[in-house]
Amino acid sequence: MVVVVFALAVSASGSARATTPGANGPLAFELFSPVTDFTGQVARISPHGTNRRVLTVPAPGEPPQPEWSPDGRRIAFVRCTGEESSCNIWVMRRNGTHQRQVTHCAPQWCFGNLSPAWSPDGRWILFERDQRNGSGENRPGLFLIRPDGTLMHRLTRAPIDRDTSHTEGQYSPDGRWIVFTQVIHESELPNHLFIVSSTGGSVQRLTPPGLDSDSPDWSPDGQWIVFTGHPRIPGVDFTANVYVIHPDGTGLRRLTHSKAGEGFDFFPGWSPNGARIVFNHADAQVDDLFTMNRRGTAIRRVTHTDNVFEIRADWGAVIR
Repeated sequence: MVVVVFALAVSASGSARATTPGANGPLAFELFSPVTDFTGQVARISPHGTNRRVLTVPAPGEPPQPEWSPDGRRIAFVRCTGEESSCNIWVMRRNGTHQRQVTHCAPQWCFGNLSPAWSPDGRWILFERDQRNGSGENRPGLFLIRPDGTLMHRLTRAPIDRDTSHTEGQYSPDGRWIVFTQVIHESELPNHLFIVSSTGGSVQRLTPPGLDSDSPDWSPDGQWIVFTGHPRIPGVDFTANVYVIHPDGTGLRRLTHSKAGEGFDFFPGWSPNGARIVFNHADAQVDDLFTMNRRGTAIRRVTHTDNVFEIRADWGAVIR
């Protein structure tokens, strides 16, 4: 049961995966291995499970949350040092070279930057930021910044009457909308997916009241959002299955059917051609990456590792 416990612990942190239409390329994912004492790294692999390559050195703190750029040439990711306010957004080339810090987070100004997601034109990176105000109080929300680190500005403001975060933001393929997860920390209230215009403004809840939801990803045609749902079941501490829903909140459908308390399916992401979905499956025997078609069938296993964990894969496109 160690594999399941590890996967559930990692799944508590969010990440967005924006899928750009195109031909299917490699998967970028978080790698946790006993060689590094299970400290997170970014790695990549083909969707067939070949050509595995580690791209970053181990880094403490939050998971690295890798995200492919729309042209398939770069990867945005999170790097922390383990110190206060040390988590920032970085960008590197697809082969792991030219790693460069994009955001900065002095303790007097913020608590951290997480969950990067590229705009469809590659001109902006959307991310979660815990921003301090002049009194040192946290005013979290989604922010935008250029990949060169300029023109940072706020997009949303999370409610401050509770310890709330806006995280896992992700652009629609046409760039008009952003879906994100609202998390109310230290609460029994469920997380929900929300929709907001890419220019900001009022937010609208997408997922139904009783379904704890996170990890959204738009389909390349913009017709569906895939996400992880956690239905509340008496006597079961944690559940996770993959669902889809239309951006207007209709058509909710469950794709995976792991039995509550025994199996878990989470961190889904669309392939660039829209035909398949990558996701994590964990149970008492296995914790690996799998893919399935958009109906939830034709399941294929990508990784076959023991006591090595590949988490939160983002499916990149072939270089344009």
